[in-house]
Amino acid sequence: MPRRIEEWLAELSVLVPRRQNDEFTERLTLAAYSSRLAGYPADVVREALLGRIWRFWPSWHELHQVCEDLAAPRRQMLAGLRQRPAEGAPEAEPRKQVSREEAQRILEEYGFVPKRFAAVQALRMARTEDELMAHQRDASVPHWTETADPDGPEMKMDALATQL
Repeated sequence: MPRRIEEWLAELSVLVPRRQNDEFTERLTLAAYSSRLAGYPADVVREALLGRIWRFWPSWHELHQVCEDLAAPRRQMLAGLRQRPAEGAPEAEPRKQVSREEAQRILEEYGFVPKRFAAVQALRMARTEDELMAHQRDASVPHWTETADPDGPEMKMDALATQL
């Protein structure tokens, strides 16, 4: 990765204005920046160097701050994964035994009354598609407009007209 960092630093040096230094200082700067940036993930370094717009060559302080900001969420996730939970998984509560009367009360509360159970049990399952279709034709439910009270003036007039 240090080679990639050096390439990105070279690209950045062409993109932004910077002070001209002698060859020794250039090598020293490149080595100092490369060794420090090698401590960060490659995508963070690339984003810090080339993904940002720098007006001038960034100081190490500026680059360090950008890299820390980019790497912080990742470090927080890793720290969270490394921490052990403070307590174990909660134990399931033991099932409460319910009396027959209590069970009946709960069923009635939700609309499951003996009369309804009897009605459901009395229904026979259709054996063929024709039998099912015949049952659906016989047990047609009227549309709500056929059973609802007229509430608009037009509907009231229509209702009066049909009664006459």
